[in-house]
Amino acid sequence: IPLDVVKTRLQTNPGQYAGFVDGVTTIARDEGLSALALGSQATIAGFVWYGLSVYPSYDFFKHLMSSSLAPSFVSAHVNDIALLAGALASVVACFGLAPAETCRIRTVANPDYYRPMGFTGTLASIANEDPTKGWRSLYSGFSSILARQVIFGSVK
Repeated sequence: IPLDVVKTRLQTNPGQYAGFVDGVTTIARDEGLSALALGSQATIAGFVWYGLSVYPSYDFFKHLMSSSLAPSFVSAHVNDIALLAGALASVVACFGLAPAETCRIRTVANPDYYRPMGFTGTLASIANEDPTKGWRSLYSGFSSILARQVIFGSVK
């Protein structure tokens, strides 16, 4: 989590720190060591959702494809089916992971505003910021997290 805090700060406020080590020491000195754990509620929620969704989804998609295709095709394409099941399971997981990641980034980038709200308060706050988007604003980073997670989920 401390790595994510510093990385997010470096990305959202370029030039604020001279580098990673300066980021860690400056954050710890100016905001306290607990600041290096900013966004941990969202990170934990994201990991829990990922675990609860990706593994059952992988089994579901693998079973669905294996039972829907000809046995000779399945035995000839076992690895392809596993890769595709992993990719599809990652898509499912991203629907819960994207809002958690949005909350983590907001909490780390603007801790004075979002930290007191906690995870659920931050979710509600982001969802209500733009009345034209509503809850869809929680998915503003969906495409980037999807690209990262589908590649990761396919090959693991």
